[in-house]
Amino acid sequence: MGASPWLGELALTLHRAGVPVVLITTYPGALRVAESAGVPTLRAELLSRHAEEGLADQPPDYLLAATRDGLYNALICTRLAPELGRERVYQLAPSADHFLHADTGVSRDLRGKVLGEGGLDFETIAERYAAGWRFKVETAGTTQSPDRPCLLVIRSGGTLDFPSTEHELGAPLHGDRLLLFSAPAERMRDGSEVL
Repeated sequence: MGASPWLGELALTLHRAGVPVVLITTYPGALRVAESAGVPTLRAELLSRHAEEGLADQPPDYLLAATRDGLYNALICTRLAPELGRERVYQLAPSADHFLHADTGVSRDLRGKVLGEGGLDFETIAERYAAGWRFKVETAGTTQSPDRPCLLVIRSGGTLDFPSTEHELGAPLHGDRLLLFSAPAERMRDGSEVL
């Protein structure tokens, strides 16, 4: 859920990898590229009756709340957690450090799990995307590094496993695929590319 160029590409990358995905936002312009590529979309406020009716035939198994507003992402996760299960609602890291503080931050019961190994807030992803970072799905066993954070493990059986600092991610197995967010390739003097 959200409206940004990078989120549209994320949805398209998952769609091309055979992962059922629905991109949801109220902004029609944010849906055009995804729609033209065949990605299912829903133009609706996720908390509205229209969204509830629009998702009735294709209820989601997981949620990634990926708007610029960390509190709104938390609200959406809180609303859908009873239906999907708390272990299946994720949001981007909030921009404010105090948001996740153990004593003064928003309780885990009132927000989603934070996607990734930390530090991937909306602005960080948007800045990296503008600098040429892209999403790609690769077979497990590829090298992971800060220049290639894993955002999702697509298990060979079809289930999804989102990395988060709030639970331990099972090691990728043979046949699993990884959704990576990769820095742009750099050109060597001899013309070859290196990541």
